[in-house]
Amino acid sequence: MKKTCAYFSTPAVWFKVYGEDAAEFLQGQFSNDLSQMIVGSSVYGLWLNHKGKVLADSFVLKVGEETYQLFSYFSESAILRQRLETYIISDDVEVLDQTEEMMSLSIWGENTEGVLQDMELEVPAEGSFSSLEDGVILMGQRSSQQRVDLIMGKESMRQWKNKLHCMEESGLLMVVDEREATKERIVSGIPAVPIDVGPEDLPQEAGLGESAVSYTKGCYLGQEVMARLRSMGKVRRTLVPIRSSESIVSPCNLYVGDKLVGDLRSFVWKEPNGVGFAMISTHKLGDASELSIEESGPAVVTLIQ
Repeated sequence: MKKTCAYFSTPAVWFKVYGEDAAEFLQGQFSNDLSQMIVGSSVYGLWLNHKGKVLADSFVLKVGEETYQLFSYFSESAILRQRLETYIISDDVEVLDQTEEMMSLSIWGENTEGVLQDMELEVPAEGSFSSLEDGVILMGQRSSQQRVDLIMGKESMRQWKNKLHCMEESGLLMVVDEREATKERIVSGIPAVPIDVGPEDLPQEAGLGESAVSYTKGCYLGQEVMARLRSMGKVRRTLVPIRSSESIVSPCNLYVGDKLVGDLRSFVWKEPNGVGFAMISTHKLGDASELSIEESGPAVVTLIQ
């Protein structure tokens, strides 16, 4: 039987943004281009500050001509709501926080399509979503494997929980915990906002410059910084996957000898090693790939180049 995993969680953000000016407003705030969206499409991107630093991320789902849903796994709802409402001046735009009403189910693995067929659902195409009775199903970012996310009301999700546990008993899938979901995300090379990249970091430092930023759309908050970075080329720090044979508590500093070269952002144990993400100052690192978590300490962290 092909291995397929299911993970139940609560979304960090599920906002309804609506009104006559919603499309124009979101386009002027979001890092990615929303101008070509049609009802049923989704776009992943970032919410930056005026310095181009990452405050939050989300998917933007167009659910109606003047109605959008914002979905994020980890970004804090209060921060994103403040980020949006700060710039609603005279716009006909409303933001409704529905996060507490929702739950999410992430499914990934080789037999994701087969599991969905048993659920009488289909895998949506990249960049699109399908509507459910009180939610959506979209291709998310929990894994580099075939994956989907179902976001729906808590009562509906309780019914799916019962069905999924029955499918687990039959061997069709495995219901996993947060640790396993985190392992999958890190091994897949997917940074989490704001855990791995946050308000002190630029998108390009976490490899999000191409997938989450548009360099051709019109003005948006942080756009000038993004344009300068595009023309300048390399950044001086980069988010790097790491492994360790020891269990480490993150976040923590990372050293080469007595030199501070970065910090460990996330870490989770995955037999036979732990894996995580570290933000590294590449100009300080030199040729080193073995790092310590204390000044002049033993090397316990290996960069995965």
